[in-house]
Amino acid sequence: TLNARLTARRSLVRRARILSLVCCLLAPIGLAVQLDDVVAARTWHVSTGGRDTASGTSALPLRSISEAVRRASSGDVVEIRGGVYRESVQVYRKAIHIRARSGERVVLDGSRQVTGWQRSGSIWGKRGWATQFRSDFGPMVPSNNRVAGLPDQVFVDGRALTQVTSRAAVRDGHFFHDTAGDRLYIGVDPTSRRVDASVRSWGIYLNEAHGSRVTDLIVRRYGTERRHVAAVRAYANDLVLDGVVTEDNAAIGISVIGRDVTLRDGRSSNNGYLGLHADRARRLTIDTMAVIGNNTAGIAPIHSAGGLKDT
Repeated sequence: TLNARLTARRSLVRRARILSLVCCLLAPIGLAVQLDDVVAARTWHVSTGGRDTASGTSALPLRSISEAVRRASSGDVVEIRGGVYRESVQVYRKAIHIRARSGERVVLDGSRQVTGWQRSGSIWGKRGWATQFRSDFGPMVPSNNRVAGLPDQVFVDGRALTQVTSRAAVRDGHFFHDTAGDRLYIGVDPTSRRVDASVRSWGIYLNEAHGSRVTDLIVRRYGTERRHVAAVRAYANDLVLDGVVTEDNAAIGISVIGRDVTLRDGRSSNNGYLGLHADRARRLTIDTMAVIGNNTAGIAPIHSAGGLKDT
């Protein structure tokens, strides 16, 4: 009706006037507010059953977190339905909130399932394994534990196997990556079991994404190379990582470089090197974070391997 349209128009006018007033009040103290950003802020939905050609609504969600982040603008929210997402996600120069849907378990996983095993005596081999991580045998790697510099990881039914440096050394609970021959060997019968191996180096990179927030995500099984430092890199100012869990990654769980970063109500466990790392992190807040069982690779403790290193 005409009255209803007039009422709706008046409501929009009032909202615009209020937003304009807020801008005028904040401008003198240096807090700029972009009216277009306030009006345009939206929630992008992601689901394992979605499609990256979809609109990103609740009814038509996207398939990948990366696509939602690519489309999002500062102020937007990326809400993720429960499931396992095998990808790496970078947020570059925008402030967004990436969160799991309330009550749902969201996992970013750096591994993929490996099938097609062939038995060879008491071990099993996989041909055509072309994943090649950069090794690093710097001062943090003990001379008597060279595998500490290798980011490869293999899991059988969720249990991590121990890496060895030759096929002959493969026993029950161990694995070897023949990089020259593109083959993977395990000492566990994979029949009726799930075998996963790391294929990605990092999970989340907040790259100058000042003001961003990540809530209730699990980041696991990334074969982190030294050049990528950690499974989660929080390299920006005014960040909040709330309820973030990093586990079973090859190197560091979370690395922080920036001002006014908060880590809270999370966990960093069973990572190959450190649980948490911070460098030039001014006013870093760590609140109720469990840092447990790290340095699984056997990095030299004198170099800093273990729980938390802040420099």
